[in-house]
Amino acid sequence: MDKEQIDQWFTEIAPDVEASDVFRSRHDDQESWTMVLEDGLLIDIFEDQQAVSLMASIELGVPAPSKAAQVHVHLLQYNALWRETQGARMALDALTGEVYLLYQIRNEDTRPSRLRDILVNLVIAARAWKEKITKADDNPSEPTSSDFSYYINRI
Repeated sequence: MDKEQIDQWFTEIAPDVEASDVFRSRHDDQESWTMVLEDGLLIDIFEDQQAVSLMASIELGVPAPSKAAQVHVHLLQYNALWRETQGARMALDALTGEVYLLYQIRNEDTRPSRLRDILVNLVIAARAWKEKITKADDNPSEPTSSDFSYYINRI
C-alpha cells in the first residue's frame, strides 16, 4: 500500500467524519493513522501487513458495572450479525473492559470513495454504541431485536 496516498485520502476524508486532525505514526515496523474527531472519538487505523489490509478501531468506553453484562450480551449479538454489518465487530480489552468497534478494510476497499463510506458509517455506528455503552441506565433490560435497528448499518 502506498502510505503517502493513504495519508492524502485520510486528509481528504477528515471533514466528512468531522475529524479535526489526522496523523500517521510507525511502531515496530507497522504504520498507523489516527483521526481525531471533534467530539473526542479517535479512529485508529493500523496496517495489517500479513492480510494486506487496514484495521480500523474506535474506542467506545467502559460500561458501568451495573450494565456491563447487558452490554456484553449486546456485543455478542452484534458480532453474530456480521453479514448485516459487512464484518464490523465489537471487542473488549481484557484488562480494562474498554469496548472497541473494529472493521477490517480490505485492500480492494482502499480507494477514496469506499474509504469515505466505510469511515462515515463506522463513525455513525460508533457514536450510537458509545451512547449506549456510556449512558447511565437505571433500568437495564434484556436486549430485543429493536435494540439493534439503530446500530446496524452496512459499513
